[in-house]
Amino acid sequence: MVAGPAVASHGAQPLRVSSLQQPAVWGASVASPAQSTASTRPTRAPGPVCASASASGTAQSSSPDSLPAAWQWRDGDVLALALADGRSVYVEVEGPGVGAGAAAVSSTSAGQGARGGQQARRSGRQGPRSAPSTAAAAAAAVAMTSASSTASCSSSPLVVCNGARYRLERQEAPVEGGGGGWVLRAVSGALVPGDPLLALLAAPPKPHAAALRAWAPLTSQLLRAPVAAVAAAAPAAPSSSPAPGSAGAGVAAVGAVLDGCCVAAVRRVGGLQELQDQVASDPGLWCDGSGPGDPPLTPDQLALYTAAELACLATGRRGVVLLQLHVGWQAAAAAPPYGPFKPLVLRLLRQLLTSPGKELPLVSFASAAPDPTSPAGKAAAGLTMVLCADKEPFRSWGAHLAGFGCQAALEAQSPYYKALIGRVLGYSPPNIAHHIKEKHGSPPSPEVLGAVERQLTSLSAKQPQLPWTAGARGSRRKAAAP
Repeated sequence: MVAGPAVASHGAQPLRVSSLQQPAVWGASVASPAQSTASTRPTRAPGPVCASASASGTAQSSSPDSLPAAWQWRDGDVLALALADGRSVYVEVEGPGVGAGAAAVSSTSAGQGARGGQQARRSGRQGPRSAPSTAAAAAAAVAMTSASSTASCSSSPLVVCNGARYRLERQEAPVEGGGGGWVLRAVSGALVPGDPLLALLAAPPKPHAAALRAWAPLTSQLLRAPVAAVAAAAPAAPSSSPAPGSAGAGVAAVGAVLDGCCVAAVRRVGGLQELQDQVASDPGLWCDGSGPGDPPLTPDQLALYTAAELACLATGRRGVVLLQLHVGWQAAAAAPPYGPFKPLVLRLLRQLLTSPGKELPLVSFASAAPDPTSPAGKAAAGLTMVLCADKEPFRSWGAHLAGFGCQAALEAQSPYYKALIGRVLGYSPPNIAHHIKEKHGSPPSPEVLGAVERQLTSLSAKQPQLPWTAGARGSRRKAAAP
């Protein structure tokens, strides 16, 4: 399972914290707001998810005279916010009852307002005293995601962004500093007491034990509400106020404090249902890899890309997905949103990990980069969850990626590793060859491709069959339902 001599013989680059800031393709690590995902993921023309941004396709000003109606937003909607200071951020709307669904199974009752947020943060750090069963976690996940899937939001909806939960409050009068129609108010971290993910982190089920145990000590950024004390660490904002999703927008970093930020414009990008519909009808954007002439991904597509990959796994269109959970080599104040800090990712991960195994058999592995300065070897330099179907060859292929630290401890610099990771992730051979030609000047040699196929065959004699959910109990539609 762990790559031995093959790792050294095919040009793999071992962990170097400085080198990981320039990620390689096919299993790359996060680097900059537009660099990593744009260069490592399939690129195709925008589909319905991005085309459905809004009725007019333009940002809605948040001046008091032209405030967008919050009741039009629904649970699972994704909005692009242009902040008055020039930064932009993508947020996920939580409808009424979604957060309450998590708290319903918790013995801790958080109060309202600041006191409730403080209680949630204190309890979140300590974790639940007694972990609920996996069945209870699954029930809570259903409550969180289905309580208000069709319910409209209040005049001050809750939104989740960059690992925290905020209330988007309407301001009738302009606020000093510009914007003024909406203001973000911090409520809690993205994970609160009663969240099924916290239960799973406390008592991980066997198929996901390694990955969840490695992730548990690294979730502090998701457990606490942003505080003003670290506001100075946020990157400097551009002088202008570009529309969200535009190429010149300054993306708010993972560690940026957004509490009290005024919102200059709001634009609806899409929603969970639209994303799942497109995955069901045309998943090629997230499954095939980039080919000649494909346009680069738009900022809107980048924001939803990780969520779409998880949706593809849920419908059986992907057999292996890499989910970057922790970037330890880059300060939070400088890291662009990735993995659980992107819209809909925690929601879909919650669904995947709590789905009944007979309907959606999944297994995950921890691809970790241990911190060399940590005596306990904690995976603080990088952690990626390799989520895969609990079927061959995906199970063995995913374990192999985790074994050599794909996306966490290894940069795929050589044609061999680019081809190997591309094949495991399900990208088409012509697109893999095109990508390698772009990076190395020529397509992979027959010798390289032969070595890749021999490696995959040695891991599992089975050939990949997609959709892999076809043989699972229950239909794909049932397994993928929110």
